[in-house]
Amino acid sequence: VSQPVCSASRASLLTGCYPNRLGISGALAPSARHGLDPEETTIAEVVKPLGYATACFGKWHLGPGNAIDQHGFDYFYNKNRNAPCHANFNLAGELVPTRPVPHTIFHLDDCSKYALSFIRKQKDNPFFLYLAYRAPHVPLDAPKHHLDRFPGEMPERRRQALAMIASMDDGVGAIVAELKKLNLTEQTLIFYIGDNGAPLKIHKLDAPGGGPGWDGSLNKPMNGEKGMLAEGGIRVPFLISWPGTLPATTYHHPIIALDATATALSLAGIEEPSLDGINIISHLKENTAPNRSLKWRWVAQAAIRKNKWKFLVGGKRQYLFDLENDPGEM
Repeated sequence: VSQPVCSASRASLLTGCYPNRLGISGALAPSARHGLDPEETTIAEVVKPLGYATACFGKWHLGPGNAIDQHGFDYFYNKNRNAPCHANFNLAGELVPTRPVPHTIFHLDDCSKYALSFIRKQKDNPFFLYLAYRAPHVPLDAPKHHLDRFPGEMPERRRQALAMIASMDDGVGAIVAELKKLNLTEQTLIFYIGDNGAPLKIHKLDAPGGGPGWDGSLNKPMNGEKGMLAEGGIRVPFLISWPGTLPATTYHHPIIALDATATALSLAGIEEPSLDGINIISHLKENTAPNRSLKWRWVAQAAIRKNKWKFLVGGKRQYLFDLENDPGEM
């Protein structure tokens, strides 16, 4: 990912630009009145004139949740937690005036239901869906029916995190099954990407809601965590699915979430030279490495990577790592 924290990482994904260019380098407060500048162009704004239906469901965290449609999204359901939210879309697939929606079911399950409704509604049209689950993330708030799937002795924060991941996986599985049912599998490119590395925190308090960290996921053998430019903060789960076009394989060369944006736009017929990512389809097919460097800047840290080499600066300290032979940056 392009930044080891959520708001900046998500803004970068939606625009295809390094977050520092956007003026969003960190995490925005949920109550922030200002977020992603409406003058910045999102992927939704670019594909919408080409006939794509566009939707954003789940976590926004880039400004007011009732103004998501100002960023190119036809449909939105800003469900980020177990609380009322703003939406202009209902489960019948209908566009409605933006309004507060009361809370009914667990937010992750809810986002999956809305995604399925959108896909069914748009099955005969090209569509772009940005489904942003808030998981795994504090507050840890999984309901009993998900927690019961992980019995046995373990810290409650771990049980909560695993239950949230399981709910998210259920949703992704249901979406893939629905695409198959609608014969859309080979027409649909899916990127499944984490925001940032896991926030581990040394004390790992088993606090209500999980506290600021949890051990529902670990970053081993990588060093570091969320908020760091060590690999544990920026190397994330990253899966790409396009049956019939991409081979089933493990791709070992470094790519970045910015490439998801550039790839999607390129496939839609848009070549935008100002983007910081590239179309990676040919590299995925041929298992070749792009000839470029990747760059990061976050608070007092900066890093640049090319192929196996990574140069990392933290304050006055400087490191050069060979990530093929030292993935833990030891």
